[in-house]
Amino acid sequence: MVHSIPLGSKFNIVGFGSKFEKLFNKSTEYNEESLKIAEKLLRNLEANLGGTEIFEPLQSIFAEEIDSILPRNVYMFTDGEVSNT
Repeated sequence: MVHSIPLGSKFNIVGFGSKFEKLFNKSTEYNEESLKIAEKLLRNLEANLGGTEIFEPLQSIFAEEIDSILPRNVYMFTDGEVSNT
């Protein structure tokens, strides 16, 4: 598998529905260990968190401290049936 993520990058995965769950407590440095943890989660990922409510997960993401060096990028994947916007 080829990865083109710059060294020093950070990431997190947030599953959301009528509740939300973060893979890591806060954005974590991208390295071999964190990548293995994320790959394990994604291999076993199921859409089982209820409805598609996005306000609270986004609120939690944007409440995290901003890294003065790294930009914050948020990518959302959803079935499109969003509520609680």
